[in-house]
Amino acid sequence: TWSVLTFQREGKETPQEIARSIVRIVDGDRAVWKRDGKSFASTRIELDASQKPATIDVIPEGGPSRDKRILGIYKLDGDKLTIHMADPDLPRPTSFKAEPGSKQTLMTFERKESR
Repeated sequence: TWSVLTFQREGKETPQEIARSIVRIVDGDRAVWKRDGKSFASTRIELDASQKPATIDVIPEGGPSRDKRILGIYKLDGDKLTIHMADPDLPRPTSFKAEPGSKQTLMTFERKESR
C-alpha cells in the first residue's frame, strides 16, 4: 500500500488535503486506487526495471482509456516511489518533470505496508 505524498499535473500541485486522501494498493500486476477508503480506479501494471529510467506501462480496467497502454517512467528509492506518466496516446516521459502544457502527471508515494 502506497500513500500519495505529492501529485502534480502539468506543473500544478494538487492540494495536500486531496493528495493525502489517496492510496494506491498494488497486488501483483494490478493496482487499485482509493480515496477516503473508496475505490475509484483499477489498472494492470507492466514494469521494466532494465530500462534507464525504469519504465511502467499502465492499462486501465475501466473508463475512457480502458485497455489503452499509458506510458511512464518510475524510480524506487527505499520506501519512496516516483511515477511520471504521460496522458493516453502520448510518448513516454524521459525525465521526472511534469511541465505546464505537457499532458503529464508526476506522483510521489510512500510505502505504508511491506509484503
